[in-house]
Amino acid sequence: MLHSSASESAGIPATLTQPGALKFWAAVMVTGFGAGASAAALMLLLRVVQHWAWPGPGTLLESASAASPGRHFAVLLAAGLLTGAGQMILVRLASGNGIDITEAIWFSAGRLPALRTVGSALLSIVIVGMGASLGREGAPKQVGAVIANALSDTAKLSNEQRRLLVACGAGAGLAAAYGVPLGGALFAIEVLRGILALRLVLPALLTSLIATLVSWTVLPDAPTYFIPSFQSSASVICWAMLAGPVMSALCD
Repeated sequence: MLHSSASESAGIPATLTQPGALKFWAAVMVTGFGAGASAAALMLLLRVVQHWAWPGPGTLLESASAASPGRHFAVLLAAGLLTGAGQMILVRLASGNGIDITEAIWFSAGRLPALRTVGSALLSIVIVGMGASLGREGAPKQVGAVIANALSDTAKLSNEQRRLLVACGAGAGLAAAYGVPLGGALFAIEVLRGILALRLVLPALLTSLIATLVSWTVLPDAPTYFIPSFQSSASVICWAMLAGPVMSALCD
């Protein structure tokens, strides 16, 4: 009983000489590889769906703009039906813990229903490919978290280590989707884990860096979004200075 209690409260190993350190750092590296590979696969699926829904020689925006009103209606209807049917199926796949990563980390030590979470990720990436403005990083985050959760079970990590690893897996998925290892690491420790501590930085950075490098072997080294050049003026700057504080207060 005492051994089980100690295992549950085991913290993040700072050196390789600490008990359980090797299996923890091995899980960190495997999580990075898994998150990167799954993110690359999901991004390829996203492109397949985009080309199917909006065929054309140009960019997605150009293809969608050139599509007929009938195709817009058909894709919108198909996306709605798929979302409704998919959600009904996903709810039946698992009970108990939900699939919100932050809630799972804080209240369930990072435990997630694997089938339901992966199913939700696949549904999300398909809907985004059809045109939903949800953001393509949601699916890689979910799959990265599921991989980390499974590895935590395999390695029998403590709850504290599991929480961090699941946060790192989700951050690594985001990092691989956008090619931003530092952003993924900060997202993992500051947003998901909610603790900006030095002992958490290295695992978060390592998983995000490995995931990004793995995804780069498949995904092109090119900008994710092409932002046009906007002309600035004194009136625009003055409006931004006046509207900025007001919008910030409303958002708070």
